[in-house]
Order: sequence, then C-alpha cells, then structure tokens
Amino acid sequence: MIKYSKKSLEQLKAIQNPFKKQITKKIDQFKTVNHSNVTKIIGAEDTYRLTCGYYRILIEDLGNQQYEVTTIELRRDVYGGH
Repeated sequence: MIKYSKKSLEQLKAIQNPFKKQITKKIDQFKTVNHSNVTKIIGAEDTYRLTCGYYRILIEDLGNQQYEVTTIELRRDVYGGH
C-alpha cells in the first residue's frame, strides 16, 4: 500500500497536468511492478527514489509492504532537504 504525505500531495497538486499524470502512473507502477527501476538513497535509511522526467519522487519504506511518498520535486530541488 502506498500513501502520500501532506507535503507530497501539495507538491503533486502544484505540478502541471501532463507531468502529474506521468508521475501518478510511475507511482502506481511502483506498487505493482518489481522495484528494478528504483534507487536506494545512500545515507537515508529506507528511502528510495523514482525518476520521472525532470522530477524525482522519494518514497519511504514503512515496512510490512507499506510505503509513503514523501517528496515530489524537480531534480534540482529534491536533494536539498535530505
């Protein structure tokens, strides 16, 4: 199960529609497809990165097959807070 943090929902809402659809599709694929296109963030415990064009999606593994989308930002902005 994947849930969204309040911050990530606000970020997603601010993104223009064609990109928003691509991002939500990528997150849906994360739920159903083997995680082969996911990169573990070094130095951040249980945090993974999905790439979708110029955007980076950070997902935290909460255990028991539960995940939380924590950040959806442009590549240039995403790593400043982590």
